[in-house]
Amino acid sequence: MKKIVLVLWTCSILYACKKDSNAETSTTKNTVTYTTEGKTYTVNESKKITGLESTFVNSYIYKGSSYNSFNLDVEGSNLPFEMYTSIDGPLTGIGHFTDVIHGWVKEKYSGSQGYDIVEADVNVTTSSSSQIKGTYEFTLENTSGTKTLTGTFTINQHAQ
Repeated sequence: MKKIVLVLWTCSILYACKKDSNAETSTTKNTVTYTTEGKTYTVNESKKITGLESTFVNSYIYKGSSYNSFNLDVEGSNLPFEMYTSIDGPLTGIGHFTDVIHGWVKEKYSGSQGYDIVEADVNVTTSSSSQIKGTYEFTLENTSGTKTLTGTFTINQHAQ
């Protein structure tokens, strides 16, 4: 009797741990590039959920009655940079977003220095339910001074 219970218990554990057949199988990842001082860094969203290996890259456009807000979030461990932006722009959701509401960038390769985004030009070229794509140019500022960075973003899978 104990053997039957043990076999049933083991089977139930193995069944509970099996991969969900409805899981997303797309290989297209959210991507953000970051260029500053002649160096370009690229972050692709990782679907690994193993502690320090997870990376989150997401973007969305909030459409209000009198404004639209572009938001871009890049977070994770062992990345060359992390950033968060919220910038107001055109009601169409396409075009240049320039009114910085909140934004910061943290560069891990330069002593984890944090910067505020004080000026921005985010050019959204594609905005649909399945993709947000475009380029950006930010002016950053901290106690050490100011600098400019540019980059691109392609968001194919929104956060779930």
